[in-house]
Amino acid sequence: MAPTENQLNNFPAGMSLTREDVTSTMEEWAHTNPPSRFMIYGIIDPTSTVGYDGDVIAWGLCFNDHVYVQSVDSHVGGRFRSPKSMRRVLSHRYGDIHLVWVDPEPEFDQME
Repeated sequence: MAPTENQLNNFPAGMSLTREDVTSTMEEWAHTNPPSRFMIYGIIDPTSTVGYDGDVIAWGLCFNDHVYVQSVDSHVGGRFRSPKSMRRVLSHRYGDIHLVWVDPEPEFDQME
């Protein structure tokens, strides 16, 4: 979700903005609305000779209305409605997966 003219700095709709206005607005928006980062990892069941193992599967960004994820092997990536829907889709491909928040877990508008 990107800022609109009316969301930040109270620019009137239809006002012609300067380069500095846009730069200021985008910088303020970036500092006040950053996405929360997360990692997805998988747990690999033990074999007869090795115990449990784990693997980093993907990294992602959670915005207030969607989630974006990219796998480390570049085979899976995309936009999802929620962290829950993302986990549901990725678990079909990767099995036993878990999400770790790097940043504080956000309040999510579409939380399922």
